[in-house]
Amino acid sequence: MKRTFLKLTAGTMLASLMMTGVALAQSQAAPERSLVGVWRVSLTPRNCLTGDPIPAPGAPYQGIYTFHKGGTLSEWLTNTVVLPTLRGPGHGVWRKTAGWQTYSYTIIFNRYDALGIVTGTQRGRADLVLGESGNDYTTTGTVQIFDVDGNPLGMNCSTIEGTRFE
Repeated sequence: MKRTFLKLTAGTMLASLMMTGVALAQSQAAPERSLVGVWRVSLTPRNCLTGDPIPAPGAPYQGIYTFHKGGTLSEWLTNTVVLPTLRGPGHGVWRKTAGWQTYSYTIIFNRYDALGIVTGTQRGRADLVLGESGNDYTTTGTVQIFDVDGNPLGMNCSTIEGTRFE
């Protein structure tokens, strides 16, 4: 009976140690890498055919993107060519496309004349790759410019480098 009690006690202790080890391993696992959060971004205009950077006053342009849980996006970007008062903030949607690293998003914002009258919209689409650390990303994308009636006026290309704001 003493042997049975010792075996039972030893078995219980071993099981407890194993469960503690599993719980400890789970708590030390790498955090889930996600696009959700606030990002400081730097946008470089590119030639759509060659991918070469386009020399532009003030480029690369600085901004802030916020990828919200649930798939929405808020964006603010300024540059010296389009004054901040001539463009509104961007709003959009994003989704994961494959694995944990690749995403796509679409944003839209209004454009205004000097009197504050809406002259059209600009719609950007990009493919995004999250870095290994989960704290940086790069994109390649296009932007279409539309007049107030939705007629296309032109297209631009760019790349963006983002760094998580913490």
